[in-house]
Formats: sequence, structure tokens, C-alpha cells
Amino acid sequence: MRNLNDLEDFECSMDYIEQLTLQGGTLNSLEIINDVIDTLEVAYLYDLNWTVPDSTILNSLLNLSSSTLTGSVYINGAVRLKELEKYGAKWADLEVTYNPNYLVEQYLATYVNDDGTELCSIYVDRGSNPPDPVATGEIQAPTKISDAQYTYTFSSWDEIESIMLAPRTITAVYTPTIRTYTVTWYSRPGVPLRSVEKRYGDEAVYEWDRPTRTDEESSYTYNVFAGWDKSTGYITGNTDVYAIWDRSTLPTSGTLLNNMTPAQIYGLGNASGINIDAYINDEDNIKDYKDITVGHDFSFDNVESALICSEQYFNGTSDYLDTDI
Repeated sequence: MRNLNDLEDFECSMDYIEQLTLQGGTLNSLEIINDVIDTLEVAYLYDLNWTVPDSTILNSLLNLSSSTLTGSVYINGAVRLKELEKYGAKWADLEVTYNPNYLVEQYLATYVNDDGTELCSIYVDRGSNPPDPVATGEIQAPTKISDAQYTYTFSSWDEIESIMLAPRTITAVYTPTIRTYTVTWYSRPGVPLRSVEKRYGDEAVYEWDRPTRTDEESSYTYNVFAGWDKSTGYITGNTDVYAIWDRSTLPTSGTLLNNMTPAQIYGLGNASGINIDAYINDEDNIKDYKDITVGHDFSFDNVESALICSEQYFNGTSDYLDTDI
């Protein structure tokens, strides 16, 4: 409705009005806008001469999909400098004045992730609590990349429950959850034995019977379990652990017991149709021997090892060696 200078009386239903143009006349344009603002999407308002109690109606018009305002508006109540800046940027031909006694002081709340990355910033009225920008839809919930030990879930903000009396930086707070990993023991590639779930830092122990292999014994090749290729004393990720096998065929006739591997000794005890006498040294009066080493020198693919001492150590006063470890 434009050029309404001669229109003095006007009645119509204001329900469901989505687009409105007003210019001139004696109609109370402010009253009309207040009636239709809930459904209004587009507004073209010319030659305004309004006095409003606060910034509410201007903020509603600011949020329409399209709007043009010209003339003047006096705000005789609460208004903020940031609101005034937005009005000036949106409606260049609208003069907005205000009562300085009601100017609301605001402070900038800057929201950052826990690594310091800025997420958003919001001006907050002095004496008010800063809002949760996730709850208001200003931003999506921030995220933090998992590390080997923890996954992180956004839980809250620090410094959000006290009133603003100065500019403030507000940091995202995360709840850590310790990660769980799968440890799988294999007899050989493609042949799993057991699996367990363990948390980061836990020890995983193979608690079942010692692994055995008989798949090659029909061809007189024997395997004796010799340990695992990885340590599972401190789990830091999904871990595949493979059995180490002492693998050998039967020893040649006349081989001394002391020169046989565990797999060869095992093979002699399990092979059928073998003449054990061929492996006994008559010169030793059947007193062949086998050296036994006490203890075990572990070696794992996932553990760094270093030589601390290569021989017995005693310096005459102390019976220990400081390794600086």
C-alpha cells in the first residue's frame, strides 16, 4: 500500500500477511507491523516516524528475509551499540536515534576450542550470563581429535555461569573416555587363536594353553612354540601378536643332542619309524648332553631394546651397575 495520504480509515484481516509495503497516509504503520510481524517475511516501509519503547521491533524486522526502511525511528528504551551498527548497515536511509540513558553496555565473549582456535564471538549485556552458542544454534558442538589414549566428547564451557563485567574468553571443555583396543594372538598369518579387548595402558596376557602346530609333521617338519613377536605388557593400540616357532626337520644321523634345536628334539620324540639309536653318540657312552640356559632374553618387534651390560660387573666397592635408565 503506497501513496496513502488521503486514506483515513482502513480495515482488513492481518492474518497470514507475509509481504507488506507501506508509504504515506495517516495509518499507524507501527501498529500494523506489530500485528503482522509473526508471519511477515518481506517489508518495505517508507517515511517512518516511529517512537518505540526498545529495540525489539527493529530486531524483528532486521531478521526478515528482505526489508527496506526509510524515515526515522526514536528508541526510548534499551538499545545496544551493536544493534545500532546493524541498523545502520542494513537501512542506510533510516535515521535511528536513542536515549543515551538507556544504552546497554556490552562486552565481547569469545568462544574458543581447547587448542585456542576461535569458534565464535557474541556481545553480551553487562551483568548477564554469556549464552551457550551450541544450545542457541549459533554453532555446532565443537570437537577434539582423539589421541591414542582418549576420545573426547564436548561437555560444556568454562567461565559461562558467571555474569559478564568485562570481555572474556570462554573455552570448550571435553570429557575424556579411555580408548579400548583389540589384541589378537595368531598361530600364523590368517590363523587367529584368541582375542581380548583391553583399555589403553592395560596388560594383555595370553591365558590359554601354549600354542602348538602339527600341520607340517606329516612331512617330518616340526614346530615348537618359542614365544610371541610383540610385547603386550602395555597396550597402546590394536595389536596383532604372532607366535614365533622354532621350526626344523629331523636332524641328520649322528647329530649330538647338544647341537639339536628344540624342534629337532621334539621331532625325534614324536616321529614314527625313526631309529633313535642312530642319534646316540657311542663314544660318550650314551651320556650325550644338552646345555640349558636359565631365563629368557626377550625380543619384541614393538619394544626398543638396548645392551646394558655384556659381562659380569663388580668394581670392588659396589655390586650394582648404574644403567642411567
